[in-house]
Amino acid sequence: MSFIKTSSWCYISSSATMTSPATLSLGTKTIVESNVKLQSERATIRIGRGCYLDTGVVVVPPSRDDEGEDEDTARISSTTTSSTTIPAHNPKPPTHLPVSIGQNTHIGKNCTVLAAAIGSNCVIEDGCYIGNRSIVKDNVHICAGSIVADDSFFPPFAVVKGVPAKLTSMNHESWSNERKTDSAKCYHQFQLKQQQETAAEG
Repeated sequence: MSFIKTSSWCYISSSATMTSPATLSLGTKTIVESNVKLQSERATIRIGRGCYLDTGVVVVPPSRDDEGEDEDTARISSTTTSSTTIPAHNPKPPTHLPVSIGQNTHIGKNCTVLAAAIGSNCVIEDGCYIGNRSIVKDNVHICAGSIVADDSFFPPFAVVKGVPAKLTSMNHESWSNERKTDSAKCYHQFQLKQQQETAAEG
């Protein structure tokens, strides 16, 4: 698999899609795996240092709910009668809000993120859906397959799971330091693997 190494020590898969690099900010030593889609043409996406976005992750800036229907779903045709044409209702396109993802956060395979903010040192396991405008604070663990409802809020150190996702317990206080260590180890192992593959090709 081909990766691009940036000047800020990020590794970005050649199959990742970044629709507007000008409004995308990646912190140092962040890894973006294959088939990740960062849809920053709608609003700014900021991802902190040491994050890992696994295969198939999609990040979409959230939309405000007071701006009409989403342009992706609003398809109202005009209605014609024998004597009158009724114009179609054309809802105002929604305003999309920035996305912020903190440092050392891991987002697992095939997750979809429409959150307004995800904190630092979080783990979002495979196959999760993080709903529109949700706020996930630091050190939160979201278990595999969870569906976080729109406008949800989870406090620091929450353990979250289910459909819909609910707070089930709290992480221990050492979670933050463990996540920083795990993030650094993940990056080192990934970097070593890339170096070995490059040497083998040479």
